[in-house]
Amino acid sequence: MHAFRQILRIEARLYLRDLPTLLATVGMPTLILTVLGLIPALREPDPKFGGQTFVSYFAPSLLVVTLVMVG
Repeated sequence: MHAFRQILRIEARLYLRDLPTLLATVGMPTLILTVLGLIPALREPDPKFGGQTFVSYFAPSLLVVTLVMVG
């Protein structure tokens, strides 16, 4: 377990040093949700999405795509 923790710490440090990747994985989903949230039609509940707004319906899938990008 000690070796895994050491590898994880090194990989995390290397990941955090790469500023464009860090900005892309944090900034892009935030920007996408912000832009979609600014569109009034997407903030209204829709029966197609089970009474949810498109933004709240889309957010979990955007989270999964972001985690896949990081992986």
